[in-house]
Amino acid sequence: MLQSIGPQGAAGLERKCLALELLADLRRLDRDIAGAKRRVSDAVTASGTVLLELHGVGPIVAGFILGHVGDPARFPTPERFASYSGTAPIEASSGARKRHRLNPRGNRKLNHALWPDPMRLVHLL
Repeated sequence: MLQSIGPQGAAGLERKCLALELLADLRRLDRDIAGAKRRVSDAVTASGTVLLELHGVGPIVAGFILGHVGDPARFPTPERFASYSGTAPIEASSGARKRHRLNPRGNRKLNHALWPDPMRLVHLL
């Protein structure tokens, strides 16, 4: 599309040159992103994790979780993992009324990767 544009004047020529440079940058970044996704996918596959079997967990999310958690066996119970990831609810009961609220603590980046279904990993531990 840029090749079909005939710039008029010095300002138009400069705008076209800048647009071509930006387009080249975008193409390079697209190649870099594709390469990074391939490397992450290869690393996750090599780890032998079962995370990829979960609905909605692809290689990027699995790599993110493994990067933050490391060896899931380091958590002795699913409850400890839920506490670490901030997915364990906090009791907010008053009197006879029992209720819970979201936990603002824990690893917020990991919690974000697990959302919207944070309990799907707890059952694997």
